Amino acid sequence: MTDDEGTDDNESSFDFETRAVQDGYSYWRSKCVDGRLPRRSGINPIDIPRLMPHAVMLDVKREPEFDFRYRLIGTHVAQHL
Repeated sequence: MTDDEGTDDNESSFDFETRAVQDGYSYWRSKCVDGRLPRRSGINPIDIPRLMPHAVMLDVKREPEFDFRYRLIGTHVAQHL
């Protein structure tokens, strides 16, 4: 999927506030396989350059205790922290 592609039928029941959220959700859904969430290796920032300022990517650490490690925080997100 590229930045210029539209949305899929799975989004018809959602009311997205912005095009960036709509496009991000569409990209995310396109990377799901058999109902499973996409792996980091399945997400290619080159596919979604317009969305990268809005992106947050993190690792979930479960052991020894539940924690998160931020891998990427987009510039738009960072401006609002």
